[in-house]
Amino acid sequence: MPHIRISELRLDSTVVVATGNPHKVTEIEEILGPRMPGVRFVALGELGDFPEPVEDGSSFFDNAMIKARDALDETGLLVAVADDSGLCVDSLGGTRSAGRRASFPRVSRASPATMRQTTPSSCARSTRSTTRRARRISTPRS
Repeated sequence: MPHIRISELRLDSTVVVATGNPHKVTEIEEILGPRMPGVRFVALGELGDFPEPVEDGSSFFDNAMIKARDALDETGLLVAVADDSGLCVDSLGGTRSAGRRASFPRVSRASPATMRQTTPSSCARSTRSTTRRARRISTPRS
């Protein structure tokens, strides 16, 4: 991804999307762009190589907030958008299981058979799950 100099961005019309994924920026821009004409959406990854924040929130919403605030702190921009999503597996009490915090390996790609093998035997019967997502817009005051 090409790098953009933060100093060349207009603070009043730039939103940093806390991601390195250009497809995520496109998705956010499709949602917010019509409501925010004249605003430029840029991926955090386009602005530099920043460390990933510690996502230790208790919910997807909390982790989206952590990412958005971190993007503001790292860039000095005024508005950030972040999201967090993952798989909530019924057999694990509906708790979130995503990415590095997964309760079993690579849950997002795991087949039901793999999930049954890696979950406790007492809950291996049900592998029904739902994907959940939280998005958060943050400013220095929020």
